[in-house]
Amino acid sequence: MGTNGQRKDGGDWHEQYESALRHAATEDKPVFAVFTGSDWCSWCMKYEKEILSQDPFKAFAREHLVLLMLDYPSKSVRQPDWLVEQNRRLKERYGIRGYPTAVLLSAGGEVIATSGYLPGGAMPYVAHLRGLLRMPPQGTPLVDADSFSARKMSGSSHADAEVRPLRIIRALMGVTILLLVILLLFRIGSKDK
Repeated sequence: MGTNGQRKDGGDWHEQYESALRHAATEDKPVFAVFTGSDWCSWCMKYEKEILSQDPFKAFAREHLVLLMLDYPSKSVRQPDWLVEQNRRLKERYGIRGYPTAVLLSAGGEVIATSGYLPGGAMPYVAHLRGLLRMPPQGTPLVDADSFSARKMSGSSHADAEVRPLRIIRALMGVTILLLVILLLFRIGSKDK
């Protein structure tokens, strides 16, 4: 790893959280933090191959994101102690339960949105990110991340993470209304007797 907290492999990905946040503040860009199990998680490998390593994603990221890779490799891969501890703390802080998970963060470390692997390749994924960041589509209109088709396309619990609480609230409201109707009918029935 270089002195600026970036990976030695020459990639644009940071490994050091604080370095990524400083870079984000300097560039006025959000941090795109990917929590991954790079050498054992098949979905993570698919995410890397189909999206993160593709030119459309890389071009979008260069212009709009600061990249942060938080890797949780198998025990056979030796990471520096500081990196293991940093990644453990960040996994806990951001409530990561599965891999891959992508978290868009402000330069202050606050969560903007969460995502993960989506089928379809890099172009639809860039459109998804534009939607999460509330950015208008560039060039040919792509799938809007807020549209039904984007949610349907994702098939991912990560993409549904923001929608799930609304579904729960709607279900609870439905049950409450049903109980009120039953109670009202019971009262009307008991008054007739």
